[in-house]
Amino acid sequence: MEIDLQQAQKDTELWLKNSIEVPTPTMNGTAVCPYAKHARTNQKITFRLGVHPYEDLVTHAKVGNQGYDVFMYVYDPSKWDPKVFHDMVYLANDADLAPVDLISLPDHPYEHESINGIVCNQGKYAFNMIAPLSALNEASAKLYENGYYDNFKNVSEEYFQALFRGRVDPRKSKSLT
Repeated sequence: MEIDLQQAQKDTELWLKNSIEVPTPTMNGTAVCPYAKHARTNQKITFRLGVHPYEDLVTHAKVGNQGYDVFMYVYDPSKWDPKVFHDMVYLANDADLAPVDLISLPDHPYEHESINGIVCNQGKYAFNMIAPLSALNEASAKLYENGYYDNFKNVSEEYFQALFRGRVDPRKSKSLT
């Protein structure tokens, strides 16, 4: 698939607005990502066409997020096996991004992710979603303190381990903020 970056941005912003940002009863009145709307409406998310998931992240570590809360590289998912895609992201997180206080959260539509029946994948594209690591850890700690993760029903410990891979797991942290 040939990716039109403007269309990918529109598709992704629509997904955020209509799914990820929506408070829902299955999450006790909160959104899947309570911070997404602020980043989107304040134009703190930017999009780039990705070329190679690992190489893009290595290069990105050298230039950072350039003032954006979230920096998204967009990929054709048919070109990347989900496991290989995730493994490349985790390698870059550990070796290149974490030392400069960044982390990439991978999303691949061929690897289904849901919380309480809410599909969390965008569904059309694969993404490297890069955010400041310390800010994400701080936000997760605040969410934990407010009971956000108590809303995750029928979610395995394996899911939580993947969710917090490369990050501070606030459920296990003694000093949260």
